[in-house]
Amino acid sequence: MSPSFVVVLCHGSWHTPEPYQPFITALQEYGISAHCPQLPTSDLSKLNVGDVSNPDFNLPPPASGYPQPSDDVKVIQTVLYQLIVEQNKNVILYGHSSGAFVASEAAIPELQAKNRKEKGLKGGVIGIFYACGFVVPVGESIHGFFQPKDGSPPILPHFWAFHVSLPSFMNITVKQEVTFTTEIRHGRSWLYKGGS
Repeated sequence: MSPSFVVVLCHGSWHTPEPYQPFITALQEYGISAHCPQLPTSDLSKLNVGDVSNPDFNLPPPASGYPQPSDDVKVIQTVLYQLIVEQNKNVILYGHSSGAFVASEAAIPELQAKNRKEKGLKGGVIGIFYACGFVVPVGESIHGFFQPKDGSPPILPHFWAFHVSLPSFMNITVKQEVTFTTEIRHGRSWLYKGGS
């Protein structure tokens, strides 16, 4: 029996599809088709960082401007139209981190399974799985979480670097590796931070 749905992964900021490959492979082993396209806002070749193997995030913006979140949504909607409109597939969107915004924005009413069924059409978005996604109130942004309301400089963890030349939705990079592990003892969860 073949699965009744396909998974479309919307990766987080600063990611590529590569880290999701083990997950995609695991889904495929269960017969579940999965797609994870590269989103433009995280595509180093579109960000004017020089050598993408050794990026310089302090270069000026590209002449054409930075890719915008709406460009990410267009990429996901292109995949959704192929799967839903052309192939009548049911789709679960998987939004990781900032990919949660992309998944939510891409799941327009005309692509939702319930609305398509009412029109006698098959397939559609049947759900969104949010993995480590930010919950942001209407009218707020992730950038607003890091920017104090009094206008003072953002308070960032010591292992982040702030790059003023990048757009606000991408201008924070990790300066050093930090590892988080969780241990469960006596019904309680303990979080440990490693790294220097």
